Amino acid sequence: MVVVISPLQALVADQIRRYKVTGYTAVHLGSIDAITAFAANPDPTTRLVFMAPEEATSTAGRRFLANTPIKLGLVAVDEAHCIPEWGSDFRTAFSRIGTLRAAIRDVPFMALTATATEAVRTAVTECLHLTGAVVMGNLNRNNIVIVRKKGAGMESDFKPLIEDLRTSRENTKKHLIYLSTKQKCQTLWRLLDDAVPGSGLVEVFHADLSAGKRKRVLEGLQAGDVRVVIASIAFGMGIDIPDVSCVVTYGPPTSISQLYQQMGRAGRSAQVEAAFIAYKTSQTDKVEPEVQSFMTEEGCLRKALLQHLGQRFIAQQDKCCSNCGDVEPDASCLLSKPPPPPPKVRKKQRRHREKTGNGEQLKERILQLRDREFQHQPRLCFFGPQAVMTDDTIDKLVKWCHRLHTDEDVRTVKGVPGNMVQNILAAIDDLFPEKRNTQPRRRQTNPPQRRQTNPPQRRQTNPQRRQTNPPQRQQTNPPQRQQTNPPQRQQTNPPQRQQTNPPQRQQTNPPLRRSKRHRNPLQDITNNV
Repeated sequence: MVVVISPLQALVADQIRRYKVTGYTAVHLGSIDAITAFAANPDPTTRLVFMAPEEATSTAGRRFLANTPIKLGLVAVDEAHCIPEWGSDFRTAFSRIGTLRAAIRDVPFMALTATATEAVRTAVTECLHLTGAVVMGNLNRNNIVIVRKKGAGMESDFKPLIEDLRTSRENTKKHLIYLSTKQKCQTLWRLLDDAVPGSGLVEVFHADLSAGKRKRVLEGLQAGDVRVVIASIAFGMGIDIPDVSCVVTYGPPTSISQLYQQMGRAGRSAQVEAAFIAYKTSQTDKVEPEVQSFMTEEGCLRKALLQHLGQRFIAQQDKCCSNCGDVEPDASCLLSKPPPPPPKVRKKQRRHREKTGNGEQLKERILQLRDREFQHQPRLCFFGPQAVMTDDTIDKLVKWCHRLHTDEDVRTVKGVPGNMVQNILAAIDDLFPEKRNTQPRRRQTNPPQRRQTNPPQRRQTNPQRRQTNPPQRQQTNPPQRQQTNPPQRQQTNPPQRQQTNPPQRQQTNPPLRRSKRHRNPLQDITNNV
């Protein structure tokens, strides 16, 4: 018998289902009662026993491993990279697996993982007290296209997927989207589920869901009823679904091993599939140095990833990554270019609402609407009313209610469910009615007054001037010019020029010039004496 210590129940269920084909039996001892019952009445055909780290390191688990009803031949620790990643704070039972060696000294231990950097291999070897050789396989996945892009926001980044869900619905390719927190998973789930409400094509998966819910989501993804799964980082290790077309890691991963595990959910068929890493520049400063180095890599992303995992790059290939050239457009709808945005339309100036001071009443009304919606969605019972709409969103609606006039305005507030928009707007209209603004009327009356009064006055007065002045000029001026001016110029001016000016020039000027030229010097001397 082999005992497999595995971290995830979904992974165990998938492996048990596959092992039944061999004709042997595999059991999952997921509680102390199950351990006690199997120890008391074992099935002799059992060859695999799955246990979680918490059950294996418990008192009942230690007693079971020390005295197994069927001879124990091997203890295998699956997903061993979780020992250094989770053992310190998240699931401390991982760090105590090595203490089982004292209870079963003669049983060999084996650690298995698909991602083991040099630091991970060292940590696993020290924790489990391993002394054997390290065997590494080929980590290069040729049919996975690695795409790294900078994110702008959930709504814009996943717009191609939203449009594809609306048009293709059941024919949408399967997508796995990983986020770092449960709150972000819930936010993205609301955004995508609003595109196909009530269809069940989009589901969320994380540790707070019940075991039955997680099982239904996994079975729905395998059967094809679920097309998009939004999951936390714990989902999918070891899950083998051959037709996942795209895996999206939204936000920088905590480690290179985690990134490779998430990317490995794609590429399990012969077709070319895609692995997206979307991040913001500000997020790269808060990650490990090896992750920061990969997120800022300017060369081949495949080569950098394999080097971080301790494996040499085999050979360059076509359609390798987003840094090496064009990628396959058929791998995912996220690779297709979104339609161009519609032209911006200038919004009309809207009226304001009256300041009634009914903010508390509005908040109470929206809280009642949220509670009513929460009661109609039993699948949200594990999250509470905040899964429908957060208190932060309600505070924003109360703060900005004076500028919310239409359904589109309410939808601009992030986190408002689409089916609650009309009820929220009705509550705002009731408690904060719109003002009756007279300013638009002034703008309508003033321009017609100016156009009616000013131009007619100018048109009536100017023609009068044109009628009076021209007759005066035609009757008086032309006769005066013809009778007086020409005779005066002919009688007076020419005789004056001929009689006066030439004699003056002949009498005065020539004698003066002669006296200066022919003056007698002796006469000047005698005059001086």
